[in-house]
Amino acid sequence: ERFSQLAKSEHRRLDQVVSNVPGLVWESRISPDGVTRSEHFVSQHVQKMLGYSVEEWMSEPRFWLKIIPEEERAETLRLNDAIFESGSDGVVQHHWRTKDGRLLWVEAHLSVIVDDNDAPVGLGGVTLDISERKAAEEGLRKALIEVEQLRDQLQKENVYLREHVELKHEFEEIIGETEEIKYVLFKIQQVAPTDASVL
Repeated sequence: ERFSQLAKSEHRRLDQVVSNVPGLVWESRISPDGVTRSEHFVSQHVQKMLGYSVEEWMSEPRFWLKIIPEEERAETLRLNDAIFESGSDGVVQHHWRTKDGRLLWVEAHLSVIVDDNDAPVGLGGVTLDISERKAAEEGLRKALIEVEQLRDQLQKENVYLREHVELKHEFEEIIGETEEIKYVLFKIQQVAPTDASVL
């Protein structure tokens, strides 16, 4: 009974530690078919982060995959399987749909769980909500595009102004130094107020 109490106390302490992690702590294990992995553990943070209860999460195999948008599922599963097969740690980003319908950007930090013979038997990790980070990255990307467009526009305007100034300078030189041009302009001024079509 003493050992049972110690085990329960240790379990409560572990639950407290896990509940303070600012992300979803989870584990999956190889299913009896030896191919797929099913949920083995998920922290209470699932309720705060996604709106689902622990019971909902654990009630269906691969619940985590079901709440990924359909167009991302195959690639996300492929990346998870690749990490599991490699036996090394990895990071995967994808969307999760919350219970109230919102889409979150999440980042899963994965580690392979092995048995006593170092054979992989599951995956464990922490999945973080990175929606704010993604929004900031997108804002920065758009700002950089706008800066680049403004830079290109300024370069074009600078070229135009240089060409305009050079042309004006050349024109003034022609008028200032050529008597023939001065005479033509003088005749134009005389004819302009009249209906005449010749100088």
